[in-house]
Formats: sequence, structure tokens, C-alpha cells
Amino acid sequence: MATDPRDKVYALLGITWDGPFLVPFPNYRTPLRDILANLTHAILIAERSLNLIFLRSPYRHVEDNLPSWIPPWLINDEFSYWSKSLTIIENSLLFTRPQVPGLLILRSGPEVSSTVSPSYLVVQGIILDEVYALSSTLGTQGDDIQQCDPANQTRLETNVNKFYPSGPGNALWQALCIDHDFHPVSRGAGYYSARSNAKYRSCFASLWSEGGRLPGSVASNELKSWLQYNAGMKIGGRTIAEWSTNGNHIQNHTDADIAACCKTLQDILESSLRLAVTGLGYLGMVPSQTRRGDKICFLRGCSVPVVLRAATTGYTVVGCCSLRTKFEPYAEACRKFAVGKEFDSEVMLNIQELKLL
Repeated sequence: MATDPRDKVYALLGITWDGPFLVPFPNYRTPLRDILANLTHAILIAERSLNLIFLRSPYRHVEDNLPSWIPPWLINDEFSYWSKSLTIIENSLLFTRPQVPGLLILRSGPEVSSTVSPSYLVVQGIILDEVYALSSTLGTQGDDIQQCDPANQTRLETNVNKFYPSGPGNALWQALCIDHDFHPVSRGAGYYSARSNAKYRSCFASLWSEGGRLPGSVASNELKSWLQYNAGMKIGGRTIAEWSTNGNHIQNHTDADIAACCKTLQDILESSLRLAVTGLGYLGMVPSQTRRGDKICFLRGCSVPVVLRAATTGYTVVGCCSLRTKFEPYAEACRKFAVGKEFDSEVMLNIQELKLL
């Protein structure tokens, strides 16, 4: 049994076909932190994709003292971070790995060599938006809800109505259940996509009207609590419950209908995701550790939008997200930018170098 975490790294690399190219020689004089940094950097260069850095992002901890772009490879001795099921967005990351022509990482530092590990990466990106409000995460008491600043509520309501002409209630359903038009990830029997017919949109509306009164056979206590805590979260001048029920005629449903709707929502929330509203009025699902003020970005080399947090000298990686915006289809725009193609001449003017710490 390995007593040194570095044994696990070198042993796993020893049974892979590309291990010798990623880490040519085991070196037990090198600290584990530097080994993981150099290994991650080598994989990013070899794969020509940044998708890797967002895997297992919900399980990172700031006390790990690793750069935020390094996955939590060996932080836990039992590998428990990797034994957990992949989130829905992580599945998409594995299915769509862009191959970036030209430079993926513009610079890394302080200097990548056999003795100095990279502490930051400089990549191309576009800062699109900012997180204005957040729902609670599943399993909390609702004390982590982050409401929009009252001064921005009117602007936010105007934007939500502008960008979702079919109605914010339908947009909420699409956001909370993650519309996977950009990739056909199977969710198995019992799931209904965000473009389901009116019957299931009505099902979603009824969840908010019933809340804690839902039968235990169709919704877990965790989900019923989540619905109760977040029903009063404001998006503009209305609450989530008001947006969800407004314009959706609530019909009578069977327990099986409601149970299927609850299963979809429960599984999304259990993927360490929470509902976010952005400054431009867009709705989406972001990592549970997201805070109000975090930035929504496209990065060259990443096939899904990402959440970054501003720091003194750059940005830390929070994780990847699912968001619907004016770019139609939005995910196609993200994929185009990931591999160096243009998608919107006005937005493309905002490309900049982003330093990931």
C-alpha cells in the first residue's frame, strides 16, 4: 500500500500509454503540489483543451493551497472526489473536448521547467456577464440565498423580460432543468427536457404552488425544503414562485408526472449546482460555490461557459456553468470561440488575456 501520495501519481502514470510523455522521470524530491501542477499543465498542452481544469470543481477547497486550475487529483487519500458521479455539465465536458489550433496557453509562470511549477496560466477569454443573484444549494436552510441588490432589481426585471419573450416562467424551467440542446446527453427514463410540452411546464409551475405540500412519494424532503426556501427569491420585482406560476395554467397532474419533474430537478441540484441570475438578465445553473459578483466567461479551449472570480492579480477558477443568453444557440457560440472561430463581431472585440491563478 502506498504511503507517499506521490507513489499513487507515478504508479497511475506508469500504467498509461502517455505517462512517460507527461512525467518522463519520477522525482521524489519534488513536492506533491509541484508534481500535480506540472502534470496538469502537461495534460492541457497535450490535449489542447482546457476542459480538464473544470472537472471535480465542486470538490475543491481553498485550503488545498493549489492553483485553482488544478483538479483535486490527490487531495483526498480515499479518492472520494473522483468516486462521486460526474455532474451533468462534467459529462458534457468529457463529450466535447475542443482541439485548439495554435496556442492554447499564451503564458504560464513563473516559469515552466523541471524545477519550477506553473502557478498561473494566461489564456484568451471574453468576460460576458456578472452574477447578480443566487438561489440556495440543495440541503441548506436557505441562508445561502444571495438576493440581487435592490438598486438593480428594476433593470434586472426589464432584461429578463427582454431576453425571454416566451416568459420568464418558461426560462426558469429551462434554466433549472438545463436545456442540453448543445449535446445529446441521455438522462435516462423519467426525464423531460426543457422543451417539453405545456403539460410538464405546468408540472414545474405546480411545484412552486404546492411547495412543502407535495406528497412524500413524489418529492424528497430536501427538495420540498429547497422549493420553500427559494420561492421568495426575487428576480426583479417578482419572486421565483410568481414568475413560475405566471402565465402557466396549472393543471391536475398524476403523482407520476410530478415525480418525474421532481426527479429532474433533484438530480440537477444534487450535481452541486444552483440557480443564478446575471446582470444582463440571463438565467442558468452555476457551481454551488459561486458568489454574487463572479464573472461569466468564455475561454479559448473550454467547450462550456465558465465562472471566474476576480482576484488581485487575475482570476480564480470557480467552475463551469450552463447559461442561456442572446447568442443562439449559445452553446454553439461557446464551442466556436473554444476552437478559435468567430461568432459575434461585437462581442469578439472584447477578447482579452485572462490570468488564471
